[in-house]
Amino acid sequence: MKVRASVKPMCINCRVIRRGKKGGTKVIRVICSADKRHKQRQG
Repeated sequence: MKVRASVKPMCINCRVIRRGKKGGTKVIRVICSADKRHKQRQG
């Protein structure tokens, strides 16, 4: 998993997911079903 300041989808299969509480801190992640090397997290 890459930790980056700016996460962007790298291919068509990449999905951007926001996880966390509604009012609290949200973790933005990118997961990809085609290429596991595209996994990213913002931080």
